[in-house]
Amino acid sequence: MPTLKDVKEDSTYLITGNVVDENGATIAAASLNSFRMWLFDHEGDIINSRVNVDKSASVSATGALSLVLTPADNPIVTVGNKTERHLLVLEWEWDSSSDKAHENIYLIVNNDAEVPTATST
Repeated sequence: MPTLKDVKEDSTYLITGNVVDENGATIAAASLNSFRMWLFDHEGDIINSRVNVDKSASVSATGALSLVLTPADNPIVTVGNKTERHLLVLEWEWDSSSDKAHENIYLIVNNDAEVPTATST
């Protein structure tokens, strides 16, 4: 099941976790051949030129992931939308090119300016 993350529009957001193999064992950065990301909006268009971007530097020596999404990665694409669902795809290879895994993370981007606030009477 994909992961869901609530993100405020135009904000910096940190994705954390561990990079693991098919058995759930953490993969050290030295064992990775590649770690890449793609970022799509709700219509399938690329956001912020994030297509096949090398993010190997986001993985520590012990396999901990610390991936920073910038404000330009978290826009509301369609004017007037209160929320949008974007897709962050992370893909990694290790040991040989046949050892691959990926993770789909859905970012629920919230446009606070479009969300009505409660008023007291």
